[in-house]
Amino acid sequence: MLNRKSVIVCAAAAALGFATVGTAMADIVVYDTLSGQDTFIDQQYANNYYYIGTEIAPNQTGQLTTIQIPFAVTYYNASNENRATSFDYTPNVRLDLYPSIADAVANTNLLGTANASSTFHNDGIIGPGDTVRHYNIEDRQVLTFDYTSQNVTLPSSFVFAYHDDATDNIAGTAGFSVYGKSGLTGPTYFNTYPNAVGSDSTSGPYGGTYDGYSISAAVSIVPEPATLSVLGIGAAALLMRRRRRA
Repeated sequence: MLNRKSVIVCAAAAALGFATVGTAMADIVVYDTLSGQDTFIDQQYANNYYYIGTEIAPNQTGQLTTIQIPFAVTYYNASNENRATSFDYTPNVRLDLYPSIADAVANTNLLGTANASSTFHNDGIIGPGDTVRHYNIEDRQVLTFDYTSQNVTLPSSFVFAYHDDATDNIAGTAGFSVYGKSGLTGPTYFNTYPNAVGSDSTSGPYGGTYDGYSISAAVSIVPEPATLSVLGIGAAALLMRRRRRA
């Protein structure tokens, strides 16, 4: 039989459980294809294309905090001639979230949007291993898109689309690239920017098909309050059971 003191102790333990669990699980990854080997799958030269990724199904829903995606810069020359100088490129990448590919193509039912930027460097040198494809790929960086302040609750599945809003492109020589993995659900889509219904394609803007590729990404959330409540109550119940045995 629990006395008043035991009830108070259990209530305090439950509160402590809430606080402890809330702190420990403040930010968890619910979708991750970022780790492991990936490959360059797209580049944009003229800031015209809107890249729509494949459908993502996180293993848990909750309030979205961040999405991380790797990018790099490329230098292209059909004659494999090195650039006279190295260059830096600072994109302004906007990542839009939609419930479905159809919504992304039509630009409807936007769930949230966030921007990220960093300065990328390319030495402008096409090395021996780059001559067949006529371009290099350098300075891979993972950009973090922060949605914490937007109160976006992720649905059971969603898609994202990115566009580089920067205007300082080095047209014809510099490309801004995203990374992904093959063997995942497809297809992926490109269309002209701004979104144009019916212009989606499973081929990249500069040739090549990306069916079966998915952009590398890590999606993090704060778990739903119900999840934390169950864990906190569980901690209290466990303490009560132990006191009964004592």
